[in-house]
Amino acid sequence: MTLSGSPPSVTIGIPTFRRPQLVVRAVRSALAQVHTNVEVLVADDASGDETVEVLGRIAADDQRLRVHRHDANVGHAANYRWTLEHATGEFFMWLSDDDHLDPGYVAACLAVHDRFPGTSLVTGNTVHTGAGRSFTEPPTELLSDRPGARVLAFYAGVDHNSGLFGVGRTSLLRRHRFDDVFGGDWSFVAGIAAAGVIRCAPDAVLHRSLEGLSSDARSLARQEFSLRGLTQRWPHVALAARIRHEIAAGNDSYSKLGPSWRRAALGRLARCLILTRFVVLALPVRVVGSFLHRGGVRSRRGCGE
Repeated sequence: MTLSGSPPSVTIGIPTFRRPQLVVRAVRSALAQVHTNVEVLVADDASGDETVEVLGRIAADDQRLRVHRHDANVGHAANYRWTLEHATGEFFMWLSDDDHLDPGYVAACLAVHDRFPGTSLVTGNTVHTGAGRSFTEPPTELLSDRPGARVLAFYAGVDHNSGLFGVGRTSLLRRHRFDDVFGGDWSFVAGIAAAGVIRCAPDAVLHRSLEGLSSDARSLARQEFSLRGLTQRWPHVALAARIRHEIAAGNDSYSKLGPSWRRAALGRLARCLILTRFVVLALPVRVVGSFLHRGGVRSRRGCGE
């Protein structure tokens, strides 16, 4: 049966933690989709606040919303995985609790799946706002017929990784790992890219907040993953090493990348791409920025004296 034959069911998973007002906006944007055959599944990570009660009032009026509260905090990645594991829809997407969707997001992504049945993931355009700035992130679109080329292209361009919030078949997404480590979401999307092409739906718009931890890699490394010292200041160094190992080892996500020698070469190239983008090219900017910041502080104190 094709997508155009009947409206497919889509689960929108929303992991949340201590954002009772923001998650309401996320939930309402999910329930307001033009494609109405949606299940909205919220997993509250033992927030200990009014989140479940507030969402319970919405669920009383719309049975498409399901709300679950964990008895104890399970952590960022595990909470994401829970929503995927308990989804009932044929298709699935994640939505952060501080983000929201335009009404046509799901419908636009499904239309691309309908047109290109072999697509593994469909993403939209992403508008980032907050912290006094706004910008549109280039879409994640990986169309090469070579799995290794798609993986390398992903690591050559990924930053905010809005590809994580694309729409894909639930059965396919469940075959890929989302580990509780810094950059675990990158590995997840890279594995999907290895499995098949990732396309963009130009009419689908996701609005992401720049206020959360995920907008600052160093803060995320420290507060979410308890990294300290050099690994906290330069988390992409450890990330690059881990990704090289994952690709070379040929876990299930990278089974299509070919024999061991090819995976080893692809792993080294992926590591070089990450180190070049986030360490080598970032180092001069960090050094100059730190120098100017310290100099600016001293200058202001001097003028005030």
